Amino acid sequence: MVAWQIRVHSKSALGMYHTISVSSDGLSVACSCPATDPFCSHIDAVLIANERAMVHSADVEAADAARAATVGKIAVPEGWKATWRRELGWRGLQRRAPNYNPRQSGKPLVCFTGTLPGKTRKQWIAEAKENGWETTDEPSRFTDVLVAADPEGSSAKLRAARSCSTAIVSAEEWQIVMVDGVLA
Repeated sequence: MVAWQIRVHSKSALGMYHTISVSSDGLSVACSCPATDPFCSHIDAVLIANERAMVHSADVEAADAARAATVGKIAVPEGWKATWRRELGWRGLQRRAPNYNPRQSGKPLVCFTGTLPGKTRKQWIAEAKENGWETTDEPSRFTDVLVAADPEGSSAKLRAARSCSTAIVSAEEWQIVMVDGVLA
């Protein structure tokens, strides 16, 4: 029995949606996209990686409930290549128009959470500033990106970022986004 249906933007057909259907026990998951494998980028992004930028705004709560029901019950198939992670526009990380200025400085805003690998928090912040970013301690509707040690976690910062539809990336993904992924 289908408990949740979640509309997800198509990656290839602009303005179109595919529907992820999830059973109430979280064991049955299917997507209406034409993928040849039962597992697809839509399922991976929404139910495994917990991303929300590609979910229809009316279906975000359903996506949250479906993800909670499927945790530990569905897994990424062996050999799966998550190529969707490079599609920054689909993930809500597209470049903004040059005149977009949510803050006085016009610089994009990033927030960090968790113990990020390889550097101290001060070093991560300094690197962001050197690359033209502003930083904040708390995500808000003005935050462009939240860099998380565990992007699938449930910390207060991650919950706040999700509620504002802020893009959430790993430390590895941040290295790409910081240079050319958001607000050139």
